[in-house]
Amino acid sequence: SGGGGGGGGGFEEVVVTVSFLRVSAMGELANDCLVQDIKASGLGLRLREATGQPGIKPGDFFFEGLKRRVVADTAQLTSAALDGLEQAELIDRSEAEHERGARSHKLLTVQVLRRAKATGEITGTTLHLLDTAGVERPDKTTKSASKPYGGKTPAERKAAMQSSKPAQREDATCKAVIRVVDSLADKLKHIPYRDSKLTRLLASALGGGGRGSVLGCLSSAKSAHAESEAMLQFLHKCATAVSSLPTPFKMNPPVLLEGAEAEAARLAAMLGVTSDPDQAKALKPSQIECTMESPPEMADLRDLLARMELLRRDPIAELLAEQ
Repeated sequence: SGGGGGGGGGFEEVVVTVSFLRVSAMGELANDCLVQDIKASGLGLRLREATGQPGIKPGDFFFEGLKRRVVADTAQLTSAALDGLEQAELIDRSEAEHERGARSHKLLTVQVLRRAKATGEITGTTLHLLDTAGVERPDKTTKSASKPYGGKTPAERKAAMQSSKPAQREDATCKAVIRVVDSLADKLKHIPYRDSKLTRLLASALGGGGRGSVLGCLSSAKSAHAESEAMLQFLHKCATAVSSLPTPFKMNPPVLLEGAEAEAARLAAMLGVTSDPDQAKALKPSQIECTMESPPEMADLRDLLARMELLRRDPIAELLAEQ
């Protein structure tokens, strides 16, 4: 955290954070790899859609409860990455001992938050580094290959997860990534980002306003010809479908809060809640009761008050306080 140069009068604060997420290939169970206790690392993580949290683009997904470690230099960043990788490997070994499958995807995320000194504008830039457990060749002989989870019902997916036969297990994440890339390459209107947790998290990098780069493993061995061919086809589609111009996300909480407070005062007066603008600013979402008979503006007021609470939070101060 500290000062910095740049446009707009320079930056008052710059904070860099690192997080490390492990997602099992079977079942998409998530673990926070910067939490040292294996059991605790899988608790409290909820995938949520951003609705106005400072530093996160509305509509993007994030894991609520995922630990973010503030780093001051490349040495601390590297240390955090190695800590996360070591913990992920420990969890992999633990899962293998319990015959639940050790294959997993690892996601290292580096986020830079900058707050302009003059205006209070926050700029968020995020770098995701994803190491997948492997990309499976789609089964072209069945229609179910193009469907989420291979067309299996929840009961069938649970049975496949509990099976000790690797051939019966399905990596939903890799297949979801393939479907997303295929849809982007074919320029379809609907992109199935919601088919897996990681494709939701990485939607911006997968054609959604960010820039994605893909490294694929190839082999010259004759026995690996089919897998190498499939990887080359996948990389070719990525080259045409994934790359786009990266755009940092910017928001100005003070300006947004001023507009939200004015709208809340207008709604509160119209609904007869209060005619005092200062009292309207101090309202809490829990104070607004909505019933089936309530006008839609009442729900709008409650949602607006919840957004105001988010805008009043200081994301940089909260990050520093968590350390």
